[in-house]
Amino acid sequence: TNNIGLDVKSNSDAVVFSTGLVYKFNEKSNVFVNVSRGFQPPAIYWALDANTVSYAGELNPETSMNYELGLRTQPATWISANLTGYIIDYKNKFVQVMTPDNQFKLWQNVGTSLQKGVELELDLYPVKNVSLYGSGAYQDAKQTSGTTKDKYMVYAPQLTYTAGVRYSNRLGAGQFTTNAWMTYVGKQYTDLANSETGTANGQNGPIYAYHPVNFSLQYQLKKWGFSFTLNNVFDERYFTKREGAFWEGIIPMPGRNFMTGISFKF
Repeated sequence: TNNIGLDVKSNSDAVVFSTGLVYKFNEKSNVFVNVSRGFQPPAIYWALDANTVSYAGELNPETSMNYELGLRTQPATWISANLTGYIIDYKNKFVQVMTPDNQFKLWQNVGTSLQKGVELELDLYPVKNVSLYGSGAYQDAKQTSGTTKDKYMVYAPQLTYTAGVRYSNRLGAGQFTTNAWMTYVGKQYTDLANSETGTANGQNGPIYAYHPVNFSLQYQLKKWGFSFTLNNVFDERYFTKREGAFWEGIIPMPGRNFMTGISFKF
């Protein structure tokens, strides 16, 4: 299509707000509720993307109603937790999907969608200098209109979590810290139809669950800092995105790798 010199103008008006309420049981525990309305106009590079202009046309602003209910508590010195439930009701949510011929990526609006979920953060201090920590989320993010109604939204895994253990103590004249953690990201889809089979060019299809393990060491000595990080300890083979356009296809994440660093504070 010939879009050279195309002049497109769009104006949008919106009323946004955010309100909340916190009730404190005591100094260590409280519950909270938040309600807000969101508004996001299309980014200029989305709206002017050649494939978007050719296949999807003009993008509409994204709006949402957000509802959140949660609990923050520290019932004892060795434990603290945050638990939050949320509902986000979207209209015209922006997503990046494949063109009908499965050759390129474009931005488009999804009519309506609903995202419901729960998030948990937990910190434990079982013994001196040792902490166990974890955070996770379970969500159900589905389309609620159109030909792909009841299908999952793109890049919306149902389950994600991180769990780890940290040790920190004085060592000589400095502070030594070591940390080991694992991150899990569940299966997700890159198209609104939730295709289970990838295309030949790798740009469309599922992204399978992955769970890399990482490890780090740090030592702080006055103004000096020393660090070592080993990423993907077990050399897991995985990818997190299917690219279009220039990169075209599956971009694998690095295998086992390490980084070292030295810092000095003036």
